[in-house]
Amino acid sequence: MHFLPSMRPLPTSYVDACHLAPNDHRSGSRHPRSDLASSKAEPTCPSSATPARALKVVDGDTIVVGLGGKLFRVRYIGIDAPEMHDPATGRPEPYARSAKFANERLTLGRIVYLEPDVSDCDRHSRLLRYVWVDKETMVSAELARLGYARVNRYEPDTRHQSFLEAIEKEARSARRGIWALAH
Repeated sequence: MHFLPSMRPLPTSYVDACHLAPNDHRSGSRHPRSDLASSKAEPTCPSSATPARALKVVDGDTIVVGLGGKLFRVRYIGIDAPEMHDPATGRPEPYARSAKFANERLTLGRIVYLEPDVSDCDRHSRLLRYVWVDKETMVSAELARLGYARVNRYEPDTRHQSFLEAIEKEARSARRGIWALAH
C-alpha cells in the first residue's frame, strides 16, 4: 500500500463541485435511471468511472481527491461511518478512528475511480460517488464488510443498495466492528 510521505494542509476552499457544468468531465456523468439495475450480484467498476488521486482522508466515509488540478471532497454513497467528532461529546464515536484508518489504508495516495449515481452532490457540496480501488474493490462495501460503516439508503442514489445491504448483513452476523457493540 502506498502512502504519501507528507501531506500539505489543504487550502480552505476547494472546488464547489455542485456548480460544475453538467457535462464537465470532473463531475462525472449522469446516468439515466433506465440504465441502473439494483441487484445483490457483486458490482464491478464501470469503465466510465473517473480516475482521481486520494490526497486526504477526512473520516470513514469522506476523502479529498485531486482531479484536473483541483481538490474535491468526495462522500461515499450508501454508507455512514462513525463520526470523528460526536457533536454531543466532542470526541470520536466508537470505531470512528478504525473506520478512518481503514479508509486511509484503502485509498490514501492511490488512484481511485469515482462512479456517480443519480445525485452529483450532497447539501455540503461534496461529490457523491461510489469509490473504487484498483477497479476491483468498492470502498463503501469494504468498510461495511469490516463493520466500520452502516449501510444507509440515500434516495435516489441506490444503484448498489442491495449489494451493500447484503455485505452489512454478513458483518452484523459476524459481529464485526460496530456490530460487536450491539447487544
